[in-house]
Amino acid sequence: MSVSTPLHKAVTDHDDNSTPSPPSCFHCLSRSPTFIELQQIEDAFVKILGLKPIFFRPPYGNYNDMVLSILAQRGYKCEFSLLSA
Repeated sequence: MSVSTPLHKAVTDHDDNSTPSPPSCFHCLSRSPTFIELQQIEDAFVKILGLKPIFFRPPYGNYNDMVLSILAQRGYKCEFSLLSA
């Protein structure tokens, strides 16, 4: 499978046919790896869009109090809600 999305290019800094890593399980990481993962994601968005994101949805909706604390500390607006159809 060829992966050549702009986000993949920005994160890996190259365009090849390798399979990207799955998203991190943020609620399973300790504090330092969570900071590193978020920094890499922010860097990719800045490189592609020129803007730092202000909202963040943890992959698969998995998070804990530590993740919410880190997101708030980094300036993210944290709001998770279920909307009825």
